[in-house]
Amino acid sequence: MKYYFELIMLIIGASIAGIYSFFDGLKKMKKRMMENIPTSKIRSLALGLVELSGKAEARNKPLQGPLSGKDCVFCKYSIERWERRGKSHSWAKVVEGGSYDIPFYIQDETGKVLIDPRTAEINFREIDFNLETNKNFPPNLITLMERNNIKYKNKLFLFNPNYKMRFKEWNIFEGDLIYVLGTAKKAV
Repeated sequence: MKYYFELIMLIIGASIAGIYSFFDGLKKMKKRMMENIPTSKIRSLALGLVELSGKAEARNKPLQGPLSGKDCVFCKYSIERWERRGKSHSWAKVVEGGSYDIPFYIQDETGKVLIDPRTAEINFREIDFNLETNKNFPPNLITLMERNNIKYKNKLFLFNPNYKMRFKEWNIFEGDLIYVLGTAKKAV
């Protein structure tokens, strides 16, 4: 019986180590792939996996960030509520979104190419808009919360101190230097 228990523990341990090694290897392979792909100029862009670097440009007219109201070519936002669960407290995501369905250009000295952010993994270095409050919400935030059916008032229509909210927005502004790694395809 002791032999079977040791064998089962060995199998479980080996399985956990194998799963960890697999995902760690995938992460390292992705990093290695990014390091080994040379940065292309847009004029000499080949179809397939490419790396580009250039400045962001709006396709038509710039967007407005829903929280900040600033002009940008891409935005991502999240709204969170401070919640208590027994003795613990934490921020709970209420809604998040972005302009993933609105393409924009990346331009270098040789030309420009359209970027489709729907399937992109977009990483930002810093938050462009960050606000924590439970009262005196700006009108654009009230509009956004009402459009998404987010409670921020109590039943007497007063601002509720229990509804402490956190608003975050990340932007890519026109002219920002961006790095893109993705698959170049012919326009349909």
